Amino acid sequence: MILLLFSGGVESTVLLKYFLKDTDELIYVLYTELGYDDVSKKRIFEQTKAATNVLNYFQKKYRDFQYGSVKLNLNNINREQNIKNGFGFDEHWNLFFAGMYAKLLDIENIWIAEFSYCNIHSTKTRGYPAYWYHDGTLEKFSSFGLGLDLNKISKLKINFPSKNFKKEGIDSFISKKEAFDYLEPELKKLIRSCEGEEKFCGKCGKCIQYKELKLLND
Repeated sequence: MILLLFSGGVESTVLLKYFLKDTDELIYVLYTELGYDDVSKKRIFEQTKAATNVLNYFQKKYRDFQYGSVKLNLNNINREQNIKNGFGFDEHWNLFFAGMYAKLLDIENIWIAEFSYCNIHSTKTRGYPAYWYHDGTLEKFSSFGLGLDLNKISKLKINFPSKNFKKEGIDSFISKKEAFDYLEPELKKLIRSCEGEEKFCGKCGKCIQYKELKLLND
């Protein structure tokens, strides 16, 4: 039994397809609607619509799984200040709520869609790798969600393709383009591709990446 964190983007859609198609795992999917600051509030409508459409597609075309959502809608939250204070990345919130869900459902394995090629992209665009996947940060926030229950914390495992598969199997994609092409055309049309309030603005970092890699989902 696993809990898979889902956003409606390429990576989480690829990972969910893999588990539905190539494993017999009992799957719980958690979508977190992170409307906690001005940046995330702008993207919520399109992001939630994409996530809902993708999950409905998987339910109809693949096999059954359980899914739920959490809404985090706060006012006057400053993302940059929150990050400086140690609680501001989307991953922090996601793992906090994942810990709560894991405790309620007695799940011991959480999966996040972080592939090896993602780390390469992070280094290229941010100037540094996604260190929070490997330095214990995610475990810290999931433990908050678990209520600091030491018995639960000792059993909980946070998994992602780059750690578990190490560039083999589902982690063998060398780029976002290869991962994107793992999806059938119907799924490509459903996933989100914008950081703003449109499905595709053509100007934000995510849309520019789509254009550079020729990821067409219209």
